[in-house]
Amino acid sequence: MDEVKLSASRKNAGEKLAEMRKKMEESGVDVYLIPSDDPHLSEYVPAAYMRRAYMTDFHGSAGTAVVTMDKAYLWTDSRH
Repeated sequence: MDEVKLSASRKNAGEKLAEMRKKMEESGVDVYLIPSDDPHLSEYVPAAYMRRAYMTDFHGSAGTAVVTMDKAYLWTDSRH
């Protein structure tokens, strides 16, 4: 997880969202869902699947992010 935090710290969330929205616009994508899990639904997700943590800088164990062209949302469970 340290490598995800280090990588995420190079840009702030606003910069990452702006870049993502540019790619979304180029691809014709209106809404992008960013889950916390990997294909195996592992309890401890490998760094390669920590997309939500990278995009949002939220490193809690559970949560889902949704990005639209003008808003960004983050859902977590009651522990966070």
